[in-house]
This record gives sequence, C-alpha cells and structure tokens, in this order.
Amino acid sequence: MNIVSGIKSAGGAMDGQVAYFTTKEFDKSLKSAFIGGGQRQKKALKVRAILGSLGEEDPFVGVPVTNHGESRIRHCVKFDLGDGWRLVTQQTGKTCGFLFVGDHQDVDHWLDAHKGQLFGVKDGRVV
Repeated sequence: MNIVSGIKSAGGAMDGQVAYFTTKEFDKSLKSAFIGGGQRQKKALKVRAILGSLGEEDPFVGVPVTNHGESRIRHCVKFDLGDGWRLVTQQTGKTCGFLFVGDHQDVDHWLDAHKGQLFGVKDGRVV
C-alpha cells in the first residue's frame, strides 16, 4: 500500500504531506491478528481504522505512543493499541512505514530479529 496524505501530486509527496507505506510482514501480521478473532481482531480493526484515516491530517489521533521509546530500529515509533498490543512504525521526514502489529511478546521478538535494520521504499513498498 502506498498512500500520500492530502492531495496527491504526480511527482509524489508535496510540502507538508506524508507518504505512508506497508511491509509484507506488516500485512501478514495484520491479517493474522484479524483472523485470530477476539481481542486480536479488535486490535486489527483499530489498525485498519488508522489505515482508513491516512488521508486525514493525523491518522493516529487517539492512539498513544508507548511510554518507552524504541532504540532497536532507527526512527521507530510504537503505538499502544491497548492490552499489550503494539503498532510498530518507522517515521522519517515525509514517510511513515507500517512495519508490524502484534502483542508485546510478538513485537519484542520482531524488533529483536530486525535490530539495526534499515527500511527504505522501493516500488511503493517498504523494503
């Protein structure tokens, strides 16, 4: 997925706009949470609401950032979805990559496995 907030120009993001991207791992983790049912599905629906709001000025409104920063991945911002669930993003300048969603243990394991990894955009996807 590749979405630019606001009015999309032919040349990409304009001043003040943010381009949003997802990874294959993010898509897989979101799908897994959704089909898991119960609390997992509720958290997936919360993330889907964020994704549905990407055209807004602040799609993360009402979703708090976790109390502790994240140093394993540069420019990482973790959002607290409640009940120990986290949304992991990487935000730099005018881009925001959706990297992973899961419970505290899954996110911790994912972050350990991707420690120091650099993410970039290629063909409209975070790689």
